[in-house]
Amino acid sequence: LCQFQPDYEGEVFLSVRWTDEQDLILITRLAESKGLWDGWGRRVVELPEEIPVGPKSIHTVEVADALRSNRQQILALDDGKLRIYQGQ
Repeated sequence: LCQFQPDYEGEVFLSVRWTDEQDLILITRLAESKGLWDGWGRRVVELPEEIPVGPKSIHTVEVADALRSNRQQILALDDGKLRIYQGQ
């Protein structure tokens, strides 16, 4: 059992099927903790600056298999543009 809390401002997180073999946790509440985290409390993917952070970020960042690849992508709506990020 592992427990960690990278964001003390009240986490907002989503589970992401980032690769065929890896589920990660997406945190977008604070810039300091923004990224994809594994179950051991390690940030394994840093996210681009364009992905919004803050209390309202959960409304502009979603997770879905938009490309029908059996993996999920991060969908970020920022300044009227939809950006899609996916794992390698």
